[in-house]
Amino acid sequence: MDWYRKLSRRLAFLRGAGAERSTQSLAALAEKTWEGGGAPEEAPVRVLVADDNAVNQKVAVRMLDTLNARADVAASGREAVDMLRQVRYDLVLMDCQMPGMSGHEAVVEIRRIEGAERRTPVVCMTAGSQNGCRHQCLECGMDDALPKPIRLNALAGVLQRLAPVCEPQQ
Repeated sequence: MDWYRKLSRRLAFLRGAGAERSTQSLAALAEKTWEGGGAPEEAPVRVLVADDNAVNQKVAVRMLDTLNARADVAASGREAVDMLRQVRYDLVLMDCQMPGMSGHEAVVEIRRIEGAERRTPVVCMTAGSQNGCRHQCLECGMDDALPKPIRLNALAGVLQRLAPVCEPQQ
């Protein structure tokens, strides 16, 4: 997973150096980083993690790496929507409470953009009460909900249901 570590370090450097965090530049950098283009064969599932908390991002990305999925990160709902316009993802993990555009608002926008042609599975990641928040997530167009802190076995179950080509690393 050397390609992923290089990308993570480069994105962290760009963000830390005060570089413009436009989705377009981050998505372009991500695409250029994959030598030869396209996803590496060992990571058949492409997941977008949308969360404004850097620790939550790192935890989700590490878990997805363990489950043999390729992860990109968006730090806001608006950034997630913009990235989904540029890149086709197999699954989106979406935090509900983000500044600017919330996860709920982002999903409504994603569903509007996708129309009837495609439905990218979106899974809510929430620290809120499970029942009320889950209902609200499903009502706005999300496909499932994961309570925070996320557990590896729960994430694996969601991947198996919504992106079944993903296989854990041995």
